[in-house]
Amino acid sequence: HDHAVDPQEYLQFVHDVPVEDMLAKDARLRDTLPGLQAPLIAFSNGSTAYIRRVLRALDVEHLFDDIFSIEDMEFIPKPRAYPYRKLITKFALSPDMVLMVDDMHANIRPPRNLACTVFWWIRMSGQMYPSYRIFMLCRRRLNPWIS
Repeated sequence: HDHAVDPQEYLQFVHDVPVEDMLAKDARLRDTLPGLQAPLIAFSNGSTAYIRRVLRALDVEHLFDDIFSIEDMEFIPKPRAYPYRKLITKFALSPDMVLMVDDMHANIRPPRNLACTVFWWIRMSGQMYPSYRIFMLCRRRLNPWIS
């Protein structure tokens, strides 16, 4: 992955967007996340600094236990399998006790192949909704995470 580009400079450039102006505090998300009975880890192809800005803009940063960013993935992005395996190893997680939520269908295949429960969020009219089909397939497995 050496393309004669400094990865930190690249991340700074691509994440130079006004997320604070694009996102709003999300009270529903902020009120829902504490009901999950597991540590919350923000897992993103974004940089740590960018992820923090997004979480802060949504007013949920304080609810997350950790961040696993592209830097932690050694710049090998999702949906490749390596970042998922590395996340599971770093946090000593049992895949069958992991709930992976993502808005990109390609990003739910690798964790599903590792025996994680997956939850695909889809965008409709600017709003995010869980895929009903995915929800129905895994609703029993969601019980350990929902209070």
